[in-house]
Amino acid sequence: VVDAGPDHVVYLPHANAPLIGSVVDDGLYGALAVVWTVVGGADGAVLDDPFATSTVVRFRRSGRYELQLSAYDGEFMAYDRVVVQVECPEEPEPLEIAIAIDHSGSMGGGAG
Repeated sequence: VVDAGPDHVVYLPHANAPLIGSVVDDGLYGALAVVWTVVGGADGAVLDDPFATSTVVRFRRSGRYELQLSAYDGEFMAYDRVVVQVECPEEPEPLEIAIAIDHSGSMGGGAG
């Protein structure tokens, strides 16, 4: 049985999410191999240790990411997925700039 843990929402610029997975194996078919993979989302997700049941994933871009924890015991494969939503903090309102243009032909300045 594979459990990838709960979904997360994290915020840039320090968008790190702990992936707390768990695997239960019957122990009958040999050594258990586990791996985390990014199966959905933009480029920019980096796993600290993709071969650990629990690890940290770091994000450089906002978006919705889907990560999969897979386990293989030599006979059977099982997996579970978790979703991490990476958000940008609220962006400031755009500045409104007004520029006045003098179309009279006068360049200003003093008399000559």
